[in-house]
Amino acid sequence: MDVLLLTRPDGTSLVSCERRGRALRLAVRLRRWHLDRALASGASPDAQAELSLRARELIGRSSRAAIAREIERVLRDARWPPAPARMCVLPCRRQVLAAEPVLRELARMLIAPAPVDVRGVAQARMLVRDGAGPVYSPAAEGRLQELAQAAIDALAPRLPDDDD
Repeated sequence: MDVLLLTRPDGTSLVSCERRGRALRLAVRLRRWHLDRALASGASPDAQAELSLRARELIGRSSRAAIAREIERVLRDARWPPAPARMCVLPCRRQVLAAEPVLRELARMLIAPAPVDVRGVAQARMLVRDGAGPVYSPAAEGRLQELAQAAIDALAPRLPDDDD
């Protein structure tokens, strides 16, 4: 059994014993999108055991590298679309190519050995995984570059008393 430090919304802390067994890992796996959205919005990973475990997964080197590879795949598919026989949703070429420098910087920061804030990692993952988002939607003109820059900005680790 692990001991997790969980915080209440009013800022007070408590020590809680949580089992990190299969049930918790399964809950995190099933609620991954919801947990990523909460973390991307700034939810504290210390607020719940599920958020804590998901945050740990996201900031791990393998998860960050996988997100960077997805960004590179999106860029490659925008530049050289795959053969028609491959069943996949293609990224919006115009949007992706316009945001290419920012997307490359985001991928570079994800694989860098420097510490990162989970909020930025979650934002980057949602950016490339959201099939209705600006990577795949031509209607979201300019939004991809804006969201990629926001993810870069959010990657910088924050101190607990930062006001962001």
